[in-house]
Amino acid sequence: MVQICLADQQDVAAFIEEMDAIAQAKGLKFVDGSASTKRSVEDLGYVNPRKSEGGPSIDIGIRDEKGLLAAAGNLGLPGFEVAVGFNQTTDPIAARKFADFAIGQLKRRWHLEMLPPGVNATPMAGCGH
Repeated sequence: MVQICLADQQDVAAFIEEMDAIAQAKGLKFVDGSASTKRSVEDLGYVNPRKSEGGPSIDIGIRDEKGLLAAAGNLGLPGFEVAVGFNQTTDPIAARKFADFAIGQLKRRWHLEMLPPGVNATPMAGCGH
């Protein structure tokens, strides 16, 4: 898993576009459930105590015919922070190659914090909004 601090709403849009471009580059499907997740969270009455005022809801994924390869979201994190997790699927070697490609693409624009296996995303130091 990697964690990224996004600067503002424009950076969020750029991140979502980059994840879509990563999916397209590998012939995969990009899924954006951000609006649906935002509605569901609002319907439940959940208020994220860490979310920045005006911060976005991010819930996106990249999948192939076998399932989800990557998921990115910020539920429970401050609004402009996002965690990106990668799944092993049924082909761990291909999944690792995809993760390496995606991380390489994301590193071109953003600083990524790599989280060790089994460690959950938490608010990042120095990512205040």
